Amino acid sequence: MTQTPSRLFIEAIEDSIIGFIRIKDLESLIKNNSAAREYFGRFIMTRLIYYMNQHARFISADPDYVIPGGESVRQRYERTINAVQKIIGANRDRRIILVIHGGGLDSLFRHALEIPLTRSRNFSLMNASMNVLSVEGDAWKVETWGDVSHLADIGALDDF
Repeated sequence: MTQTPSRLFIEAIEDSIIGFIRIKDLESLIKNNSAAREYFGRFIMTRLIYYMNQHARFISADPDYVIPGGESVRQRYERTINAVQKIIGANRDRRIILVIHGGGLDSLFRHALEIPLTRSRNFSLMNASMNVLSVEGDAWKVETWGDVSHLADIGALDDF
């Protein structure tokens, strides 16, 4: 049974998903078959353009862009602030320690300083940093931000 170039290519891609691709078969197919070269080229260009567009949208200042299968910056912001406000509400007059990733820190910092989600980040998000915020009523205040003095011997990198 003779397979079409597109069928062989699809099989090669399916094989790559489980960590195996018959490179020699695919190489030979592309080298010796103009239809396969054209099909492969269109496939690669289509995927490349798709991911380039997704990346451009991701790094844009559009807080409402939803990453396919994920959430928007605004959704993350609202989810983070709501969760932290619930924790604060349940622990009035107590010191709270949170362990949180960079996106959540970004949300807390923006909330405390009322920085719009549409403004590009111009503040640090240091890995493993200590950040102190205080909340009195509805007023949030940044007391300490990006303190990495406890990492003096090993260093810390900005999250982005």
